[in-house]
Amino acid sequence: MIIERIDEKKLMIMLEEQDMSSLELTYDKVSWKNQKFKVLVAKLLALAKFKTGFSADDGQLSIETMPQGSGCVIIFTLSPESKDKSKNNAIDLLTDGTEASSSYIYKFDRTDDLLEVCDKIEKMEKSVIKSSTIFYLNNTYFVLIHPGGKILPEAVSVILNEYGNELEYSKVFEAYLNEFGRLIHSGDAIAYVGRCLG
Repeated sequence: MIIERIDEKKLMIMLEEQDMSSLELTYDKVSWKNQKFKVLVAKLLALAKFKTGFSADDGQLSIETMPQGSGCVIIFTLSPESKDKSKNNAIDLLTDGTEASSSYIYKFDRTDDLLEVCDKIEKMEKSVIKSSTIFYLNNTYFVLIHPGGKILPEAVSVILNEYGNELEYSKVFEAYLNEFGRLIHSGDAIAYVGRCLG
């Protein structure tokens, strides 16, 4: 697989024969009518964002495909002047009822920092966080948090920012973590780790 950011608004992903085979994809299935292809596009965009910084979070995204030998080439073009969500916006493919504004992702480079956060938050008043999931990827821990309310309680936010770094939340990045990260614990990850330490 080749991922190349052509310019600020354009991204090229080349799927080679081996990629097509592992994805169980043939060129005749490369269609927006195919739900499996839609999910694949979202995952490819998540990978591209991680590797190149190309983001499809805003604007209208157009997709062109063309056969290339036994593989195919996918060209993504972003039109930032249009803020309307379109059917070609891959973020719409991964909806689970959770608004981006009420979800958070923090990264921790050191295990000790993550453990310290879990220990301190677990000792706080119960139910300050509705759900949390911990992933491990590229020697880094990522914590996905869905608070009980629209925003994190200030005391929790202070602890998280003292030991970790907040990343911009997007459903594409969440999908990337689910696809490529190693799941450590889900549902009540922070509380679970905190109880283990206690």
